[in-house]
Amino acid sequence: MGRKDVAIFSGLAALLAITRWPLVPKYLFYFDSVNMAYSLGDFDPRRHYPQPPGYPLYVGFCKAIHALGFTPETTFLLSGILAGALAGWLLIKLGEEWGNARAGWMAALLFCFTPVFWFNSLTNQGRAFNAVASAGTAWLCLRAARAGAHWGWMAGAACFLGTMAGFRPVESLMLAPLLLYAVWKRRSRGQAFLVALVAGAVPVVCWGWVLLSESGGLTAYLELMRNYANAENIVATRTAVHPMKAVFKTAEFVGAMHLMAFLPWCWALLLARPHLKGRIAFLAVWLLPGIAFQIFGHAADPCHTLATLTGVCWLGGLTLAEFRGSKGVFALAAACVLGTVLFLNPLRGAARATSYDVIRRVNRAVSEAVDTLRTAQRGGPLTIVVRDSLVTWRHLAWYFPQAEIWVVEPTRHWSPSGTPEYVPDATKRVWVVERSGVRQAARDDAAVRPEPVRR
Repeated sequence: MGRKDVAIFSGLAALLAITRWPLVPKYLFYFDSVNMAYSLGDFDPRRHYPQPPGYPLYVGFCKAIHALGFTPETTFLLSGILAGALAGWLLIKLGEEWGNARAGWMAALLFCFTPVFWFNSLTNQGRAFNAVASAGTAWLCLRAARAGAHWGWMAGAACFLGTMAGFRPVESLMLAPLLLYAVWKRRSRGQAFLVALVAGAVPVVCWGWVLLSESGGLTAYLELMRNYANAENIVATRTAVHPMKAVFKTAEFVGAMHLMAFLPWCWALLLARPHLKGRIAFLAVWLLPGIAFQIFGHAADPCHTLATLTGVCWLGGLTLAEFRGSKGVFALAAACVLGTVLFLNPLRGAARATSYDVIRRVNRAVSEAVDTLRTAQRGGPLTIVVRDSLVTWRHLAWYFPQAEIWVVEPTRHWSPSGTPEYVPDATKRVWVVERSGVRQAARDDAAVRPEPVRR
């Protein structure tokens, strides 16, 4: 990165910081966010520090930020800002490689203000690396596919994708067809494949060794992933009574998320058309495998779609780049404003999941619970009883580590390992009250187990 690149990256980071900091929730937002916070002190996927598949490089990235003295909440916010700025910079590099730097700039700014990324940068910031992986892999693979390109570009594309898998393992697999596309475009396809295989394997072996060693080995890790996939219903159609209904429901959600990225600039199609320059196949390889994975695999959160939404923003940048001079500036500003309006004013149906209304509601509930309990804690030891709610027992165990927590008849997320028996953690005092009796969720070394509370 030269001085110009550093200036672009810094400018995007500053823009994201100015727009996100005033809206960030006071406390950790997701159940998963608490898991990630635990991993800053103890990386152990077996205890969901963080949840599987583990994200070892993202945890290391956040640990580096946390070491500077930031709280976990601020650490994750900064990680999202830096990831968003990096994704925007990579979109600009893609524009330069495409031969349309103007489109790259417009796509980067569109991405910063698309509703799903608005939502992501305030809630589960680690998933912003889906966009980093998407934009970076697209740029490097397009460069590597060029006739006569140096072999270093092919190695760089593969190494980058392998590295991004350490941040977001599953989503990075959706981008593997782009690497195969670059291999197919080369004359010596066999040699290109070997170069990509070796270069991609190096980072995977490095972060994979750390992940497996902290998870008890390969066999234990595979068992952990199997239990997690079953508990979280990763592939909904596998256990659904009506598989096709499950597919249609997921397709509706995925379509709504992509619609939210399309609506801010779709009006421009009435006045201009993007110049794809014979690269429709490239765009198809970039986007279609990911969308198919989201529909038939897993897309339970708006941020799960960021890898393909980056491509939608790229198409928006190509379209808006057709406007010249002040018209282009006005068109881009209008699209960014529309994206922000859609985020702040939710639509009905599945699109509501990516609105600020959700963040405001969860933030209000968590803040009220934590602030009230902190006041109560001043009077002495604290016992907390919680059912399924926006404020999960995992939140309460994080913010009140000395309190005793009773989880009453839970239906989800009581066992962070996804297994019938949770790996004990002697530092937590969490009890699960079920119809069959009491189960200790996190501490089995107590001398006396309490009886169920009866009313």
